Amino acid sequence: MAEPAPALVDIEQSPLRVHRRDGKLVAEDPSGAMVFSGTPGARGAPEVMVIETAAGSWRIQRRADRVNQVLDRAGQPVATLRRRLFRSTLIELPDGETIPVSSGQFRIFQMGCRIGRLATARAPFLRPGRYFKLTLRDELLKRPDRQLIVALGSYLAESSINSQIFAAQRSPTT
Repeated sequence: MAEPAPALVDIEQSPLRVHRRDGKLVAEDPSGAMVFSGTPGARGAPEVMVIETAAGSWRIQRRADRVNQVLDRAGQPVATLRRRLFRSTLIELPDGETIPVSSGQFRIFQMGCRIGRLATARAPFLRPGRYFKLTLRDELLKRPDRQLIVALGSYLAESSINSQIFAAQRSPTT
């Protein structure tokens, strides 16, 4: 018999530990409680990922080359993810706010990215592909849309960190 899914809790503290568990992208608060779970879509399906949080669920769907739309449970758009070549990826919210997600200026050998001025994602020096720590600023913790921003930012941060790991593995050593 399958175990029931753990209850999702609201994001109230930082940092979060973001990692893969059974193929899903999950985030846990410092007490170990799960704050979101993201299930990847099937290959070829319009859904890139379905994200469940205590505040609701969202589907990230491919719309065009390097553009994904985020829909709520009712199918209404709540954000757009716009990937720009050689520049930061943008989270565009319906009110016109734009949050850049970019690999920041970190120490050498440290993988990570910034989610605007709201959060910082950093992978550990040893075994950076296992998980990353998402440190949330108080400004983000006070926002009513924090669950959405954290989930989308984590999805993009994982992609950014994986790209940095791949690039580091390919770089020639002297």
